[in-house]
Amino acid sequence: MARRKSELREGRLVSQGGFDSWIRETKKLIEKGVLQSPYMVPLEFVECLKRSLCRVAAYVNHSAPSTFATRDELSLDDGALLKRLEESKLGQGTFINFFCTGSVDDLSDTLHPYDLATNFFYGSLEVGRAPGVTHTRLKWTVTESFLTHGYKGLVLPDYTPEQINPANLGYPALLELCCTNYFVRNLWHNYVHTVHHKINLANYRSFGGTARHAMDFEADNWSNILLVESYGHRVRTDNHHDRVANKEVMRLLRQNKCDTLFSLRAGARKEDQRLSDDHLEHVDEGEWRLRRSVAGYVSGWLLVSEAAAAHVTVHHRGGLSARSGLPKRTHDGLVVCVNGLQIPISGIDPSTERTYQERREMLKTIGVRVEAEYKNALRSDPALQAYATASLDAMRRRLVPSQIG
Repeated sequence: MARRKSELREGRLVSQGGFDSWIRETKKLIEKGVLQSPYMVPLEFVECLKRSLCRVAAYVNHSAPSTFATRDELSLDDGALLKRLEESKLGQGTFINFFCTGSVDDLSDTLHPYDLATNFFYGSLEVGRAPGVTHTRLKWTVTESFLTHGYKGLVLPDYTPEQINPANLGYPALLELCCTNYFVRNLWHNYVHTVHHKINLANYRSFGGTARHAMDFEADNWSNILLVESYGHRVRTDNHHDRVANKEVMRLLRQNKCDTLFSLRAGARKEDQRLSDDHLEHVDEGEWRLRRSVAGYVSGWLLVSEAAAAHVTVHHRGGLSARSGLPKRTHDGLVVCVNGLQIPISGIDPSTERTYQERREMLKTIGVRVEAEYKNALRSDPALQAYATASLDAMRRRLVPSQIG
């Protein structure tokens, strides 16, 4: 007989040894049939999400009256920052309002995984101020489906210990750090949609196709920028010298590569199988995934290179032709747009299947090329230098009026 979900949430089925122990224990309990439903996550995982919400709230409110989070305090580790918030008057319900929706609790044993991943996946992020309150309040609603896929998808980033763990943290602590980092960026992505695009749970289905692409390009880029700033780092736009690598920013972005949440969701929805039945949709979605991964990589590369840009998009060259049967681009290659500068990248066929290593090498090659072209343009064009700084500052003020100067 399955235990109630509340028992796992209260920690009765979870050892206190950290991520490694409760991952093993949860798997054993499922194998033994003690846990029949997969829609359960340990408290340690929920704590990571709480810490991520705390960090975003701290940054959003850092210049509000009675500010508790200075730039130095944003540099605190996640646990210390959460404690700092909870000890302040601002922590008494001002920021943290995290809970799970109850609807899926009653349906998770009867709904098909496709329905859960499709119709009960997205929650909501509400940003506003209650009457008489001078601080911005964040209210994050998450679903059981989101929690479960996020928990199941946790992995250590595919980098050496020196690249992501200079403090030599133990395995549970390192994974907790990376997990919190991941959901900080996820929150910022949703924050951009909510505050800038005015997209929410009620109307998001009205925005698809290229409108979705444009919004996700912007949200992906700015979630990178705000991730870096919410950990106390300054984002630079003006370094137009040759190759520079900010190691702290690089480590932060690498630690973020720790969850296969959305890949697991795609698997539950059987997206690849569905797309294979519609050749045109299959091509469109495949191209979008490539464009989005390139744009996200370029966004991070420019942050590390201290030449961050307010606008990063990627487009395919040529039109679609079906003369040979399946739809295909008439020209290969991409065009990467950085703050209006168009940078052509040749030799990339969007229909090519690539191994993990081939994909990494492709992205690195593109990053090197874009950095060189963009910095060359910055050096030769003072107006572009001024625009790079002004556009980033203006967008930051648009998103977070109390931004750090």
